[in-house]
Amino acid sequence: MASSLIAFLLLSITGQAQAKKIIFVITDAEGVAGVCRYTCISMSAEKAREAIRAGAVRAMKQIGQIRPYTIEGPVTIEIEYTTRNSLPIDAGLAPGAEVVDDRTIRYRGKDLLEALVRARL
Repeated sequence: MASSLIAFLLLSITGQAQAKKIIFVITDAEGVAGVCRYTCISMSAEKAREAIRAGAVRAMKQIGQIRPYTIEGPVTIEIEYTTRNSLPIDAGLAPGAEVVDDRTIRYRGKDLLEALVRARL
């Protein structure tokens, strides 16, 4: 079974470039530029809201031009927590979960929906 994902995303500059490689036609709202793990350059909250609204309007105008992005299973979702906290000791006990290292956990599912449910996203 295939799953379709439709979204308007606010991404970092790196995330936007990666998404454009996959989706090809993407409308974005650039709001944050990462400098290192705990530092970024960002615009004011008011400017960010304006950019997000403008990006959402542009995205809605493109609805008929963008083919659905379909993800065939099985699916793996990997999450790396970038805060100073490590994963809880029982993190790998959830169904479909696998601890990669002290900050990263991987969830597997037969399709996108199952992987998202297991990752609680």
